[in-house]
Amino acid sequence: MTAGARQRATLDANKREMFDGMRAYHESELAHKRDAITLLMAILTAVGAVFAALVLGAKPVPNAGVLAAFAALAATLGAFCIAASTNRKIDADHQRYAEFGAEYVRTCELLGLYIIDASDPENTPLKANKRIGQGLGHEKTKSVVRMVALTTAILSWLVMLFIWLAICPGSHECSTPWPDRAARGAPSAPVPGP
Repeated sequence: MTAGARQRATLDANKREMFDGMRAYHESELAHKRDAITLLMAILTAVGAVFAALVLGAKPVPNAGVLAAFAALAATLGAFCIAASTNRKIDADHQRYAEFGAEYVRTCELLGLYIIDASDPENTPLKANKRIGQGLGHEKTKSVVRMVALTTAILSWLVMLFIWLAICPGSHECSTPWPDRAARGAPSAPVPGP
């Protein structure tokens, strides 16, 4: 094998390594997003469990409205912490992806893949895109994570509001579900003021 052939083989191997590296970091970015969404759905499931325990439970829960507010606050903080840490991981993966992409382009240039072939009637190079790994696709991925986190937070607060309205319609007796209050002759809705 000649020196030129060895160099070509080395460049081909390097190009493949860079491509595999880009693929691995892209898959890692998608896995981070998938994991974050799974965790955020788990938070929503927990919020649903809190709702079921406070509203549909057989026994009255003391301070149900306060517990619902704390649950919504915890869900919101958890959702935003998950989104922030996931987006930091996505940024780190994208940085490595961009580094692999830049080296991939340099290797393709050394292999002559961006050179126009004079024998080609359309004069098109084998490779045209030199901005590999320089796009904003990762920003869209981060945006999806942020939107799911925001949706989780909003739904948590809406559930808390529903719990508050269902259990605490007046300014008193905020721990007994509707049916028990009505059975004891308590008002089923707030009494309007003068």
